[in-house]
Amino acid sequence: MKERPSDEIMRALEKERQLSGQELELLDQSAAVDARARAVRKELDEVRVALQALSGTSARGQAELLFLDLVACAVPPYHATRETALALEQRKKAAAARRQAVLAETTVIGTRSQQVDALAATVAAARNKAVELSSRVAVELPHPAAPVETQAAASAAPAAPVPTAAPAPASPDGPPPGQAGARMKTRVHKRVRLERKLTMTSPAGTFIGFCRNISVGGLFITTYDSFLPSGTQVELTLTLDGPPIRIAGVIRFVRKKGDTVGMGVEFENNTPDIDLTLYTFMNRQEAEFWEPEE
Repeated sequence: MKERPSDEIMRALEKERQLSGQELELLDQSAAVDARARAVRKELDEVRVALQALSGTSARGQAELLFLDLVACAVPPYHATRETALALEQRKKAAAARRQAVLAETTVIGTRSQQVDALAATVAAARNKAVELSSRVAVELPHPAAPVETQAAASAAPAAPVPTAAPAPASPDGPPPGQAGARMKTRVHKRVRLERKLTMTSPAGTFIGFCRNISVGGLFITTYDSFLPSGTQVELTLTLDGPPIRIAGVIRFVRKKGDTVGMGVEFENNTPDIDLTLYTFMNRQEAEFWEPEE
């Protein structure tokens, strides 16, 4: 597998740091030798002056001999090696090349950043369009057609009188009978069976319940002892296909009697991501039944 340029740059920088450390060490050693050389040169000059002062005394002979010995003494000068001079020249050229590389890389990274931003905007627009299309498809889906035999039987059978005094029967998970008629006019989303555990948080506290069915507009929670008044704001945490999601909602009706007791919750203020998750999940499921939105 070919190494990425960024990895090669990091390896080169690490080697340069190591070499820089060694070079700093050498500079410290060279500075220390220079300081000693200056001190020795000063001391040599002082001794020479002292020996010259002895030339008119009885110690002249020995002083002259010492002076002659010191004439040949000299502090060795510093001469940079050929390798050091060559490395310095190459370093200057490398620094110029690196400056050019930094400028070129800055341009490349800036261009790529703009391309990523443009792609992000395209993806966001596509996501919003997908939510819009999913909503439109869910709304435009036709009601399931009745079987042919049922339609034929209905056309052949005489029309039965409709009792006006009896209350309309409640749907399996709809509101109480007194509210069913008004809600039949507003539901447009299919509901599917979904038996999942969920968490519901309200001002009264948090409890664990079970979802019986769900639509893009709300869900029905099965419970036997933890009822909340209609209009209570709640937050639901449940899992569909992916990670858990949080949805805000409001209690629309409570049923404490019958085969299925619990509460109907209507979703509120969904984000585009939540809407897309719900539409995608719903469109993959088989509709359990159609009935009005609570």
